[in-house]
Amino acid sequence: MKTCRCAEVSAPAGEVAPSDSVAVDCRWDTSGLRGAAQSNFVVVYVEGQSEEYKNLHLAVRGEVLAEFDLSPPRIEFVQGEAATRSFRLIPKDPASGPIIEKASCSHKVFRVASQSDREVQVAFSPELWPNDLHLPAELVVLTNCKTERACKIPLRVMAKKGA
Repeated sequence: MKTCRCAEVSAPAGEVAPSDSVAVDCRWDTSGLRGAAQSNFVVVYVEGQSEEYKNLHLAVRGEVLAEFDLSPPRIEFVQGEAATRSFRLIPKDPASGPIIEKASCSHKVFRVASQSDREVQVAFSPELWPNDLHLPAELVVLTNCKTERACKIPLRVMAKKGA
């Protein structure tokens, strides 16, 4: 039974005697996850001859080890100041680690100025920034990594200090 996009749970049908046990198998797809992760699922069962369904709540927890680091974890610009910032994908294994296939920005005030296998330059055009609006924006990086195909890095515009 598919419980969500990331977990598939199966248990054998049939009766389980009071002193017996049964294995509940869970296949957990951790692609796109980093760090501490958890998925919850419910096993529905009937006890004895009862017609009342009961729920057994289970959780799978783990630490998902990434194949690469993202540096920096967010990119910040200063309101009113044109600038270009670098973003790097740093593989745990530089010889065979993942590379950047494509990068794009989700808002028109930012653009990908240049891109290589492991680095993206993001440019900020302050003249396009709506001063009274705080829009969420991100750099979307597609990689060739099977476990983490897309990464989203927040792009922020900070107010000038003292403003």
